[in-house]
Amino acid sequence: MVNKNVRVKIKLYSKADFVNKPLFIFGVPRSGTTLISMILNQTREIYIPPETHYFEGYLHRYTKINGSKNKEKYKVLVKMYLELGPSDFNSIGSFEFSDAELNNIYSSSINGEYNAVTTLNNIMELVCIKNNVKQWGEKTPNHFRRYEEIKAYYPTATFINIYRDPRDVVLSLSNVGFEKGHIFSWIRNWRLNIESMHNGSIFNIKYEDLLVNTEEVLSNLFFRLNILNKSITDDIINVKNPNFSISKEPWKKKNLTNRINSDNRNKWKTEMRRFQIVFITLFLRDYLLELKYEIPKFTILDKFLYLPMVVYYYIVDKLFILKFNIKKIKSAFYFQIK
Repeated sequence: MVNKNVRVKIKLYSKADFVNKPLFIFGVPRSGTTLISMILNQTREIYIPPETHYFEGYLHRYTKINGSKNKEKYKVLVKMYLELGPSDFNSIGSFEFSDAELNNIYSSSINGEYNAVTTLNNIMELVCIKNNVKQWGEKTPNHFRRYEEIKAYYPTATFINIYRDPRDVVLSLSNVGFEKGHIFSWIRNWRLNIESMHNGSIFNIKYEDLLVNTEEVLSNLFFRLNILNKSITDDIINVKNPNFSISKEPWKKKNLTNRINSDNRNKWKTEMRRFQIVFITLFLRDYLLELKYEIPKFTILDKFLYLPMVVYYYIVDKLFILKFNIKKIKSAFYFQIK
């Protein structure tokens, strides 16, 4: 029974309270990065907002325009990133900031001293205040490619990488409307992620272990993050509050309706086409063995067709990249910031 005479004290954090140890979550798309970030948000010790794509979009342009020395172009870049006017960025809208909040972030970012991560820091400080937490996290899967840069800007940060069977990754990507026929690029990205995770300062989580040994995996993660006063309860595991835009990413709604499901693995065995299984498995065979993923038996014909499949997917990949670059050059924003 609750004693109504007992007052619950809630500490309201201010800008000066934020710890200088952010968390970055890496992976490849459809590997469980959204799930793990939403679970961490349930602890109320940290908050991880929607994906920022900051280090693959904003930082690249900041470097290109030499933003540390060109304040006028820097102002244009910040305004574009915050979508305060015409922009080809498409991330900050998921944060659902008010116009006043966006303008405050803009003012804070362009006044006084600034560097490449000033805008990100201002965004995350506001996120912490709104959610009353002391620590912020950032989750953009492909930021693993920018690990060294991020580490240079945030030397005390904690890094988590979550990985998943690449056959299930490709199957999931194919089912949610991502670019079709682009398997070669997806598995190459997966391979790069696996090669990057051997850095000793990155805490690695196997997605399948999270599904099967949930309590053990989360207990180890919480210990690593110094979240020591939280038990692994259903309230933590059964995430209900999205940290993504349902309208922009409807395929992620499954994270809100399903408890962690140990059956959400090895779907490639029954749902993936045979030739795709052959191609992905043989292309990544050494990595799959190292990570203790199953290697099915293949026929002589399967192995004979492997090389033509490599050539085919390589050509498809190159055509996709060419198409993407042409589309980017035609964009009205391509020459806006040089």
